[in-house]
Amino acid sequence: MALIPKRPRSRHDFKIAIIYALSLEAEMVELVSDEYWNNGDETFQKAPEDQNAYTTGAIGKHNVVLAHMPNMCSNSAASVAAGLRSSFTGIQVALVVGLCGVVSKHMETHEEIMLGDCIISTAVVQYDFGRQYPGGFIRKNSIEDSLGRANPEIRSLNSILMTRRNRKQLKEKLEYHFNIL
Repeated sequence: MALIPKRPRSRHDFKIAIIYALSLEAEMVELVSDEYWNNGDETFQKAPEDQNAYTTGAIGKHNVVLAHMPNMCSNSAASVAAGLRSSFTGIQVALVVGLCGVVSKHMETHEEIMLGDCIISTAVVQYDFGRQYPGGFIRKNSIEDSLGRANPEIRSLNSILMTRRNRKQLKEKLEYHFNIL
């Protein structure tokens, strides 16, 4: 049995978020959840301007907030991430589970992204966000144009994952834990 953490005192105490669009993805996350914190009370209310729906709980020794997307598209994923950030200000890591309107090809290498791929990124960028000019549509694609940069700790962790050895080690650990499930 997992060591379940103490119930957080406020929504600002959550450090990990999981974002997903499909009910099947939600089911998979709920299967590995050990505890739920919002069972009918209003302890972890969201910010007034936030339109997202959340489930709070624990997975292993981590308190997590699960963000439910209204539909599957990049606009929805970016909007959910922005709302999540306004309500749960302590979030340090957000995991996007499933497709969630992800781009089908890597923007730089043009490699096809397949179902089951693990994508490690420094930010969420709304790729259909931009400005319409008389000469055409100009997409805003920088992190600053979208939701801002990850904090230095997360960027450092991401830097570690850029090396082959560390990606291999992560893959081996993920395979080990998925086999346990």
